[in-house]
Amino acid sequence: MTTEQDRIDLRRSVYGSGDLSALSAFGGGFINFGYWRDLAIDGPILIEQRVASQQAMYDLVADTLQIGAGDRVLEVGCGRGIGAASLLRRDPARVCGLDLMAEQVARANEANTDPRLTFEQGSAAAIPFPDGSFNRLLSVEAAQHFEDIPGFARESYRVLEPLGRFALATFFAADEHAAPELARLLDSFATGLDLAHSIGSVQEALRAAGFTGVETIAQSKGVVSSTCVGQESYANPMFSPDSRWLAFSRADCESEADPTAEIMIAAAAPNAPRYALIRANNQVGEQALSGLQNGMPTWAPSHDADIGWIAFTSARDYGLVLKEGSTIGKQMHQLWIAAIDFSKIGEGDASFPAFRLPAQDLTENNHRPFWTVDVLPPDWMPPIVR
Repeated sequence: MTTEQDRIDLRRSVYGSGDLSALSAFGGGFINFGYWRDLAIDGPILIEQRVASQQAMYDLVADTLQIGAGDRVLEVGCGRGIGAASLLRRDPARVCGLDLMAEQVARANEANTDPRLTFEQGSAAAIPFPDGSFNRLLSVEAAQHFEDIPGFARESYRVLEPLGRFALATFFAADEHAAPELARLLDSFATGLDLAHSIGSVQEALRAAGFTGVETIAQSKGVVSSTCVGQESYANPMFSPDSRWLAFSRADCESEADPTAEIMIAAAAPNAPRYALIRANNQVGEQALSGLQNGMPTWAPSHDADIGWIAFTSARDYGLVLKEGSTIGKQMHQLWIAAIDFSKIGEGDASFPAFRLPAQDLTENNHRPFWTVDVLPPDWMPPIVR
């Protein structure tokens, strides 16, 4: 367990006395991992591709903010200022970069001489500008280092003028339960250099600070095969019984049977954010698995305002019942059911682990579950058709 001071000292050694821009992964000086969706990768990654991806990340954020002529822009966590400088192409009146490390501010001032561009040292939780100083605020791959996300949200809201726009891009955790696994997999989380802030907690902090219209618009699904770039697909939309929610499947490639296929939900409203059902999609027993081809969701005919039920098709192995070494049921599509806690949507994973519907033959594929409200009586007989 690291202390806050330990983490601050570590970041100072990495970004202050150290210089990450010297690493090939951050060639070009942006110090972000880039946005690769429209970049073809058909061989070893070249420095030009890394720089293009890092510029694409800033372009994505700037497009989201609609930065244009006359805007007053603040970047929080600006590093060497390369990204902030790239915003000048959009003809803003002013761009200011803020960074906690004095060494980074010195590097930024040394590299940039445009009078519209300035750099200041300061904390994200104590931004050294008066109220309403800016009408656009962005932060690119810096917030994973912020110790006080609610403080950052409050300060961002304060220094923005009314109707100002805010955009934040970084790598957050899917939910509040992800921190131990991230620390096991990645040294940057184990050492405390990066913090596993969850998407839901960040959204909650922004809303509490006063922001409205908070949404996640470009959530990464991890590493996507280059053969699937631009082919992300959505299928089988189904409204909940009360028409408040929409369940659907998405996949990285065009086919619903793609291993990445998963069940997602969103409020039945224009431009509503979508939410992954992580435990329902991936948890089998005590394991978190992938490549399960989840799809074809249907809602239970329930009007419970708190809990919903979804049945869906999945190719997960029924390993809790099969004998060790058995291949019966291997990668067969079967019907599974999972519960959703509506009160948790937007705050983390709202789903529960799925369970398999009984009375299925493990040697057969089953697709597209449907629910019935009334169960047929034992003595029911089908009508005779003449």
